[in-house]
Amino acid sequence: MSVQLATAAKATVLSKWGAFIPTQLHGAAPGSFFKFHATDASYAIAFAATYIRTFRNANCITCRASDKIAPGVAAFVTASRNNLDREIHVAPAALTLMPGQTPADAEALLAHEYIHWLSHPNFYPSYYRVGGANPFRVEGFTEWLMMECYPPNAVNIVYQAEYQKTSAWLDADRNNLNRLLNFIFNGVATDLSALHP
Repeated sequence: MSVQLATAAKATVLSKWGAFIPTQLHGAAPGSFFKFHATDASYAIAFAATYIRTFRNANCITCRASDKIAPGVAAFVTASRNNLDREIHVAPAALTLMPGQTPADAEALLAHEYIHWLSHPNFYPSYYRVGGANPFRVEGFTEWLMMECYPPNAVNIVYQAEYQKTSAWLDADRNNLNRLLNFIFNGVATDLSALHP
């Protein structure tokens, strides 16, 4: 069931943004890079390396024990520069429908993580790792792209503030959508200083 949902998430993202995504990434099979964990312990172990190398410093987290952070993270993408070396790790409880969620929210989570997986290394992990406002911007851009893949009100926005700031930045200049797509999928950096955390 999990790989089926990942396959559906991949198809949803590619149907919306496939024309902007490098073709060498289209054929990767979700079963090869989505990792669905059966236990919290195995998920915490997988989370530790990316947490230490990327998330902790970029987000100025002082906690050393990733097992204290991992339970609040439903899924994450390893921070390899080569997209095809990345893995998407999904926590055991992530696909359980919680109160207030829509039936499509589990797929939307996987779609969000798949967009991270597809992101050019100049955007993730390089831009993210700079820290400051950059992690907020990475999540906002990724959430916005994911939300555009679904009909209105079909899924919940997880990164509300980041999504709203991204929407405002996109509305400010009709060329900003192309800038966003070129940065995320092709690594062409653009000035995001107008977006604040």
